[in-house]
Amino acid sequence: MPAKTRLLCIICFGLLPLIVLFFQPVYGRALLSGVGTDFMPAPTLLSPTTEDIDMSGKDALDFKWERGFLGSTDYFDLRLYKGYATNNESLILKDRYSAADYPVSVPASKFEAGQVYTWVLRQVFNDGRKSDKASSSFKVIRK
Repeated sequence: MPAKTRLLCIICFGLLPLIVLFFQPVYGRALLSGVGTDFMPAPTLLSPTTEDIDMSGKDALDFKWERGFLGSTDYFDLRLYKGYATNNESLILKDRYSAADYPVSVPASKFEAGQVYTWVLRQVFNDGRKSDKASSSFKVIRK
């Protein structure tokens, strides 16, 4: 193989992984976070994320999310608010959960039928970095 072709292959294939990581909007920057940036993506919320949550006959509501970067996770900060506002006046639950505490179950007694709730989740890492916040609102119903 000619030297120019070999050099071109080395440059292309050597830079390709970096190019792919750079152009991936979330995980690319997160994987490069040790290289001059503190960006960490927000956890992806799985449930509850729908409009109406039927609590009929349930003892608790499970909160679930995609859990990435667990080896470097210190804890997850979960906050539950009554209504859409995410301020101290509407805060009804604020707690830290280790990566092993999954899913997080909140007693049904915390929820009123017909009320909207908003939950906010943030991942905190061993080195002190925090992810962006993820949030979702849902309405509790009882049929």
